[in-house]
Amino acid sequence: MSAERGVDMRNLVNGIFCLNCTRCQSWMLPHKYEHWNTTFGYYNRWRRKDTRINARLNRSSTLLK
Repeated sequence: MSAERGVDMRNLVNGIFCLNCTRCQSWMLPHKYEHWNTTFGYYNRWRRKDTRINARLNRSSTLLK
């Protein structure tokens, strides 16, 4: 877990994978991942910035289907 963020980034990315693969609503994210609001917030931030991680997350989630 990152000390300055207070968020387990691996768990967060796994939650984003879960959202992308299942297409479930963010508030229905299972409790084993970070809080749904945190996960959705990071996902939106990365999506708006059009970062490389967003492209990789989208590509990886389509490969997992």
